[in-house]
Amino acid sequence: MATGHEDTTLHKALVDIRDSVESLNDSLSLRHVADLSGFKNVLDSKLLARTSPDYPLVVSIAGGGSTGKSTLFNAMTGGANSIAKARAGLTRRTLAAIHQDVLRREGFLENLFSPFSEIPTPLKSQTELTEPGSPRYIECSAISPSIVLLDTPDFDTGDSARLFNRDIAKPVLEASDVIIYTFTGTTYNNRANTQFLGSVLRDLGCRKVALVYRCYSSLPEEEVREHAEVVLENIYGKDSTQWCLGIYRVDEENLVAEGKKPAVIRPLSGGLPLY
Repeated sequence: MATGHEDTTLHKALVDIRDSVESLNDSLSLRHVADLSGFKNVLDSKLLARTSPDYPLVVSIAGGGSTGKSTLFNAMTGGANSIAKARAGLTRRTLAAIHQDVLRREGFLENLFSPFSEIPTPLKSQTELTEPGSPRYIECSAISPSIVLLDTPDFDTGDSARLFNRDIAKPVLEASDVIIYTFTGTTYNNRANTQFLGSVLRDLGCRKVALVYRCYSSLPEEEVREHAEVVLENIYGKDSTQWCLGIYRVDEENLVAEGKKPAVIRPLSGGLPLY
């Protein structure tokens, strides 16, 4: 993922390509042969927009059922925005939290959600999230304009014959710049989930991952780190540490799991806050 100076350089190079092709087309008098309008529209609306230094990072919260994805989403967005209950498979569609300043940009939603082939509409009720369908979004002043945060359906809803939420999760992962992967003591070594995540991310050239472990407060930090390293290796293999942004823990509490109390996300010693 390009950032900072790399973003600016890439953006400038694409602008130069667009202008050079147009200039060359004019100088060779190819107007009657080549219609550049389609080329320019794609370049301007998709590539140039996404490589602009002020285009927000797309950050997805992903993982298996009952691992605390929606609870984490609510903590990061400052309110009970997603539906969070102590029940697996509740969330069946993607929910995006987007700063209002970003939403005002012309064509932003269409560009951001082009991989989904569906433009999101505003969330009217949490119950919409329990039914399959097109993505929803909320305006959120609690998150930075530099990110768009996505709450995603479980990887493992369904049975071994058909994990139907994976068809929904795959394009979300493909469109993301950063993944926050949530897991618990019973799911940290779930190879089906981590192999699915790893296969999608490796196909795209890998993505940075932050790991959030929902566990009992009595679990020693050394064991939290050990389990997280198993997760990371299951996703990316032996040379996986370069793709890890950090390891975090959330204390296991019934009130948090039921959405009645906000989650507190703590980095392991020496780590940076998640948000």
